[in-house]
Amino acid sequence: MPFLCTGVQSPAEDDWKRLPSLAKHLEQTVEDELPLGANKGDVLWTRHFPDAAFALHADMKSHTGNIQTSGKGKASTISSKQKLNTKTSTEAELVAAGDSVPLTLWTRIFLKEQGCEIETTICQDNASAMLSKKNDKESCSKRTGQ
Repeated sequence: MPFLCTGVQSPAEDDWKRLPSLAKHLEQTVEDELPLGANKGDVLWTRHFPDAAFALHADMKSHTGNIQTSGKGKASTISSKQKLNTKTSTEAELVAAGDSVPLTLWTRIFLKEQGCEIETTICQDNASAMLSKKNDKESCSKRTGQ
């Protein structure tokens, strides 16, 4: 779907090929319920799952996706082109994780103000990005861009 949204002004042939499957998916899921909530007194767990696709766009910029879950359901999704060029997929993953921080903090502050007890986690699935965070510069090389 993000590619269809970014290609609105000048859609490519691939965009036209993706459109029928998107329409079919929307038609099949229009009645689906999207549960969201937590039991009274429970700690509300919010998790953020940022991910990146390296150098995906024609200008070699990467693409960030982020899913936020709260309690029992998916609360929001974000999909956007990264604002800067990255040198490696690891760097693109770290940019995606960094881009998820403002939403993470806003959600945490908002829910605390509503009286919720909240635990927040940003989940990272890229092994190189996790290793660079764990070992700092010792696990970095020229390829990681650090």
